[in-house]
Amino acid sequence: PLGTRRFLELAASGDLADLAFYRAISGCIVQFGLPAKRNWPCIPDDPLTGVPFLLGAVSFAAIGENTRRSTLFICIGDMSHCFGQSPWETPIGAVAEASLDALDRVETAYGDIAECGGTGPDTGRISGEGDAYLRQNFPLLTYIHSARPLDWPPLAVDAAPSWQPAVQMHEQKMDQTALGSAAMVSQSSTATAPPTASPSLAPAPIAVDVPVE
Repeated sequence: PLGTRRFLELAASGDLADLAFYRAISGCIVQFGLPAKRNWPCIPDDPLTGVPFLLGAVSFAAIGENTRRSTLFICIGDMSHCFGQSPWETPIGAVAEASLDALDRVETAYGDIAECGGTGPDTGRISGEGDAYLRQNFPLLTYIHSARPLDWPPLAVDAAPSWQPAVQMHEQKMDQTALGSAAMVSQSSTATAPPTASPSLAPAPIAVDVPVE
């Protein structure tokens, strides 16, 4: 799927590193991807698969058809009643069940973004003023410090992977003392994978460092 490939490209390019979960709504979603480090082109929507937006589902955020770029969210609650009806709403992966507790450590004190009536950041200011705006006005936000594919080489331009990505999330204290690990893994070909998934291809892991107070 195009969404899967873009996710891996973002990690390979370093564009998922040093990003805040700037939109974090308790029981709903945590969102990241701003400020964007480059102007990624929009990708076409992938076919709807019927995979529900349950706890741990990972998806691109978009504002309409064929507008997915570099902003993603993770469901921290069952959001199947809200997502999955629009063409751009297709999960690209999920957090492993054994690692779901990592999502509980993402700070949600600020809630929704300002333009949606919340007390969180204004996305226009994030884009215009960058991370300095977030750090000065929302110091409690949780950050992804690094993200990189572990065994996924960049694909040729005309190649389209038919499998889902995996992500390894390593939690660390601010003093870099390791607390534990969590994994965001691909949708199983025998359970929640879309019909286009290939069970013969292994998922591509991505390492993600998330500091936790």
